[in-house]
This record gives sequence, structure tokens and C-alpha cells, in this order.
Amino acid sequence: MKIDTEVLNELAARIESLKSAPALQTPELIYRQNEINSILNGMITFCRSLASLADETENSMFRDVEIIHGGEQGFSAFYKVSGKPENFLRGSTIKASGEAKYSLYGTEAVLENENSYITGTFNSLSLGIAGSAAIRMMKKDSFDPMIKLQANIGGNLANASVGGGVGNNMLGASVKAVGEVGAVYANAEAILSTDEIGLEAQVGAAAARGECSLSFNLMDVKLTLTGEGSVGSAEAGFEYHHSAREWEVGSKLGFIAGLGLKIKVEY
Repeated sequence: MKIDTEVLNELAARIESLKSAPALQTPELIYRQNEINSILNGMITFCRSLASLADETENSMFRDVEIIHGGEQGFSAFYKVSGKPENFLRGSTIKASGEAKYSLYGTEAVLENENSYITGTFNSLSLGIAGSAAIRMMKKDSFDPMIKLQANIGGNLANASVGGGVGNNMLGASVKAVGEVGAVYANAEAILSTDEIGLEAQVGAAAARGECSLSFNLMDVKLTLTGEGSVGSAEAGFEYHHSAREWEVGSKLGFIAGLGLKIKVEY
């Protein structure tokens, strides 16, 4: 993929022309003008940095890359328990989690450099079951109960994924697609606390199902849109999650053919 550095530098110059010195009198408006200029500076830095990277690598995004090949197969399992029961009433959080899975064959490849990456995975005849739980009664010497429960089970004849992204923490975008053949699954989650709420219930079976997600980040805000589709299926599900700096909602319903949509905002 070729990058036109002249276009990037021209875009940076046009953004630069949008900046203006605070000519307003009230502190609130001056502060807001400075905020806008700060965002524009971030966009200018991104454009010029990307142009500079293209010049240094002769317009090749993947001239210097790291390629990783790995695979796993067979049966694997683990469990973990943390927290001290004797300190439960004094603020300790008791956690337990476990997972068991089997894969006939699996492999992945990663190509990446400083500002971009491409990944791919493939697995055949995969089966898995996982669950976790956490409970707390006190936090910082105050009554602040929390409970988290999660369980999922699923399997497929084959699954594959491919993804990629470009950019940095200031400005960037990424995309990921996942596909499964002969899939069955069931997921459940409940999170209840004063600073976080999460509910999820999903169940389904499909001859083929796929998912594609697209993410954008600008400064400290990240927006992820995920679309799901299936054929030869019977599926139903709903999920909602909200915490101090994250919000997510999604649903899907289908018989013979199904569609779903999920929106996630992190800030």
C-alpha cells in the first residue's frame, strides 16, 4: 500500500490553518478554545508522523516486520483461585476462574511494525467451556458489595479470524473479522456493583456465522461497532455493560438467518 506523503503534509497544513489564538474574554471560552487547538495539534502530529514514517520506510507499511507463527492442539485446562477468605469482611475480593478446551489444530501469524499490524488465526474442531466468579463485601472500609458471574460453553468445526490496524494512541482505526462453521454456543454474565453493571445472555447454533468489528479512536475516546450475521441458525441474545469509563449495548435475534449489532464506547 502506497502512502502519498504530500497529501498528508497538505492535510496537516490545512488543519494548522484552522487553529486560532484565543480572542475571547471569558475564561470558559478561552479554555474551550485551547482544548480545540490541542485536539488539532494531535491530528497535525499524526499526519506529519505518518508522512515521516512513510518517507523513512520508502512508503512501505511493512518493510520491517515481525512474523510470529505459533500453534496449539490437543486438550488444555486451568483453574485459579485468589483472595483470602479470612479477610473477606475486611475488603478482600474472592475470585475463581477456570477453563477447559480442546483444539484439533490451531495456528496464528502476526505482521507488525511501529504503527500498523495484520493478524490471522485458524482453528479446527474447537470445543471449550469456561467460567469465573468474584465476590466482595467491603471496599476501603466501606460497605460496597460486588458480585461477578460468567460462564460460557461453545464449539465449532472450524473458525478463522483476520484483523489489522493503523495509527497511534492519538488517532487510529482497526478492523477485525471472525468466521465460524458448525458453531454452537451459550454465554451468560452478571456483574452487579456500585460502579459497574453488566448483563448478558446468549444462546445459539449456526451452520455458519461471522462477525466484523470496526474501531476508531480519537484522543481518549474509542468507538467500536460490531456487526454479526449467521445462516442456518437459531440465535437469541442481549448484552448491556456500563462502568465508569465504558458503555456497551447489543442484541441479536434470528431463525434460519440472523443479524446482530453491538456498540461500545470507551472514554
